[in-house]
Amino acid sequence: MTFTSTVQSNGSFHGLPTFPDHDGKTYSAIVAGANGIFGHYMVKVLAQSPQRWKHIYALSRRSPMITPSEGSTVKHIAVDFLASGPDEIARILKQNNVQADYVFFASYVQIPPKKGEGLWSDADEMTRQNKSSSRPEQNIRVCTLVRPSHPEEEDDPRVLIAPNFYYQQEDLLWDYARETGSQWSVTRPGFIVGTVKDAAMNITYPLAVYAAIQ
Repeated sequence: MTFTSTVQSNGSFHGLPTFPDHDGKTYSAIVAGANGIFGHYMVKVLAQSPQRWKHIYALSRRSPMITPSEGSTVKHIAVDFLASGPDEIARILKQNNVQADYVFFASYVQIPPKKGEGLWSDADEMTRQNKSSSRPEQNIRVCTLVRPSHPEEEDDPRVLIAPNFYYQQEDLLWDYARETGSQWSVTRPGFIVGTVKDAAMNITYPLAVYAAIQ
């Protein structure tokens, strides 16, 4: 069985998907962490195809940084993942009549690292906290940050030079999928930069590139 997939470019963004409308299907999506670097651009990309994504629920504490003309299908729902437990999040979603076909989960609870160690050094506690904050639905898309080889291959081993709770999240999703028949996928960029406030990576990597070429 073969199929053809067409991609498009939009300004400086390349390889964006196109959604043929011949099948007549429309979908709804939840984007958790809609103001983060990944979540912000996910909302924008989905909103550019209203013929495919009829409802986009942007979950974050503050309204997403998009204009009404950019996101006529976007509905912001104020959710604080740091302060709200699963029951409270479920109540808010039910109150707003949220029914979604896909979930793009780009939110997590950051706990204090172990003394003198890296940001994600307590991977076990990070996993425990974030597991209690989310309940996967049928179609999950997860973004993880790793330090991959280049070019990266699908069967590359995990990078285990430091604790990384993303891997434990993947294991949880594998177990959940086997138990429920759900589907999920993961993207593994080495890093993401973008026009989002309060993201340390926005300045870290440009400084590193600048230092490397001096």
